[in-house]
Amino acid sequence: MNNNPPKYLLRQLNRIYRSISHPYTSLFILVIIIGWFMAGGTVHFNQTWYKWFHIFEMTVTLLMIFIIESTVEADNRAMQEKLDEIIKKLPQTDNNIIGIEKEYKGEED
Repeated sequence: MNNNPPKYLLRQLNRIYRSISHPYTSLFILVIIIGWFMAGGTVHFNQTWYKWFHIFEMTVTLLMIFIIESTVEADNRAMQEKLDEIIKKLPQTDNNIIGIEKEYKGEED
């Protein structure tokens, strides 16, 4: 069974990850949060506005966790395949250790 996500999905997640990990994106988000709280103090947003902002913030945070995890997993998978290829090519290595990480994770080939 193939558990790898489609390549176009990985490309899109990597594109999103690169754009949100840019320093200007962090600065932009910080300005929005500070502006939201300043506007709430001056126009007297009620508690409902703060609850909606908190729900939005938590949703974005959860999505970001999944995006970061998927890109890290894809990077780790690619690096593991490269290391397996290096092990295969070196004459003095034991080829039995190729794919040993699957044994520790409880995965099947």
